[in-house]
Amino acid sequence: MTNAETSQKVHNANQRTVPYRSIDLGVTGLVVKATPGNLYSVNAHNLNATVRYLKIYDKATAATEADTPKLTIPLPAGSLPPMYFSNGMYFANGISIRATTGLADNDIGAPTASETIVNLSYK
Repeated sequence: MTNAETSQKVHNANQRTVPYRSIDLGVTGLVVKATPGNLYSVNAHNLNATVRYLKIYDKATAATEADTPKLTIPLPAGSLPPMYFSNGMYFANGISIRATTGLADNDIGAPTASETIVNLSYK
């Protein structure tokens, strides 16, 4: 193996991300990563006919309605195209997520069980 091949192999290994999946994301916050890191992709689905809101927080513990999301992503009925952050979106504290039926940061409307599905990649 040449030096260039070795260097490329090490580079590729360092680029690997960790998958995260929730098939029942609701109003109760979930911790994706409890330490600083980068978010690389979001793939979300809403099985309800009414819009839902995916909220992503810079937080090492489970987010609540008292927290302000770093991202709020409206989820119309069906699927959104996956979102990619090629350089990663940095979260200084950790990554926490929740889903609600309302847009407001402090919304506590809970989606119905198993209707909001989220797949993330992070590192």
